[in-house]
Amino acid sequence: MYWTPKNSGLILISDSKFLKVLYSQHNDYFTHMDLVQEPSEAVKQDIIEFLKEAQNIVIVVDCENSDMIKFAAMLKYIEKFPESSKIREVLLVDDENTPPVWQYLHRTTNFPVKRIVVERIKKEKSLVDIQIATEVSRLRYSKSIDSFVLVSSDSDFGGIISTIPAKFYVAMELKKTGSAIKDNYDENNISYCYLDDFNVQN
Repeated sequence: MYWTPKNSGLILISDSKFLKVLYSQHNDYFTHMDLVQEPSEAVKQDIIEFLKEAQNIVIVVDCENSDMIKFAAMLKYIEKFPESSKIREVLLVDDENTPPVWQYLHRTTNFPVKRIVVERIKKEKSLVDIQIATEVSRLRYSKSIDSFVLVSSDSDFGGIISTIPAKFYVAMELKKTGSAIKDNYDENNISYCYLDDFNVQN
């Protein structure tokens, strides 16, 4: 990489700005900005507020309905905030038929990671959703967890959010999320973001 020093402001805290400056010095233009996308100010503010208001947080991941690469990028972003010390663990609830990539998540984060692999009683029926509901209830009532980041694009978790007395923040994937899910979260004043805001995999 050939670099000519130039007064361009704080380029090392913004990947997109750094790439624009670097490419322009070589009479070129970086066209894949979606691969270094950074969360919007609104998303940043929502996450910061959620972390500040919480006391004990567990991140619960529906591995069937989430992308591991995008989720790892979200964790890397959250780690930057001192309030992230309130995160007690990342709980992965996985299906036995899901690709095993989730078993490597612990290598990408400093948060404690626990993985539960759910067996199927019927071949065509996953029990991940009911396991997530059980784990959230257990953590709320026996471990005094007051706040949850629920990582899933599944619409079935509205019941958990509306009945468990805890704070929830939801992270979904844009391509898997319909308007009905977003409307439901908006009506119940639940903050959410898209995993795509943090990273778009190549």
